[in-house]
Amino acid sequence: MVDQQVEPFEQLVERVFSEHAEVVGSIAITWNGLMSECGKIFHHLSGLQTVEAAQAIWNAPKNDATLRDMLLAIATLAYEVKQPKRYRDIRWLIVEQFDKYRGHRDSAVHSPYAIYLSEKGLVVEPDTFHGNKLARKLKEIDLERDLTIYLENLRALRGFANGIAAALAWPNESDWPVKPALKPISRESNTAPQ
Repeated sequence: MVDQQVEPFEQLVERVFSEHAEVVGSIAITWNGLMSECGKIFHHLSGLQTVEAAQAIWNAPKNDATLRDMLLAIATLAYEVKQPKRYRDIRWLIVEQFDKYRGHRDSAVHSPYAIYLSEKGLVVEPDTFHGNKLARKLKEIDLERDLTIYLENLRALRGFANGIAAALAWPNESDWPVKPALKPISRESNTAPQ
């Protein structure tokens, strides 16, 4: 008979939480990278001569929604009439995708979590015991699957934004990017609670 070592409970809990924390942390970091790429787009559309001036303006607001509004306003001014495809692409990124993923990101990053014993073993689930609205939203999805898809889609959106910034920075060397095909998620209408 082979002697099998049983993982101590505390180590098992830490491992399960760590795996979940890695995905949630990656979502937060990727979101921040996406916002940084949007700051580069803002700089190139602003006409400001220095990165420092554009970034001082970009980093002044205290929330992402205001930044996205600023970027949409400058993209509208620069492209709505002169280059409608570019305008539609930037609008798609800022309005349609950010509005969709804002709620997912907020729910994933700001929800409390607990470990439960299920038929699969120990699993991380949103902790809804005290009525947290964000955690309740996450209870409606396939948590592990959808958080992974959120992350993949946010990475694709960050790459798209990076492509736009590159096309604006080096118009003779970089083509305008193609909108990425995003994977469907369980609940497309997951917005932040009001």
